[in-house]
Amino acid sequence: NSKRFKANSYIIYSDGSTKTVSVKWGDTNSHMTSFLLIDNNRITSLYITGKLSGVTEISKKTEYAVPPVLDASSATLKVTLGSWSTALLICLESVTIS
Repeated sequence: NSKRFKANSYIIYSDGSTKTVSVKWGDTNSHMTSFLLIDNNRITSLYITGKLSGVTEISKKTEYAVPPVLDASSATLKVTLGSWSTALLICLESVTIS
């Protein structure tokens, strides 16, 4: 089979304050599948997303992390990072981050 698995990866940073970014898929027909690893100033959270399944946390809950919010009707994932935090987003489709 000539089809190969291709993943797109993105790194998102916050500086000394809380930062919320929007991850936007091309259209509402996208699968919106992603893996999101967030290091909230040394506290790690893991999430997976999908258009029909929404956001699932796959790590232990912590009061420091703000779970991402997936809005399938607008093909947007809102990700909030605490100060001095980093996130790694891996998607099967290209996205725009703003």
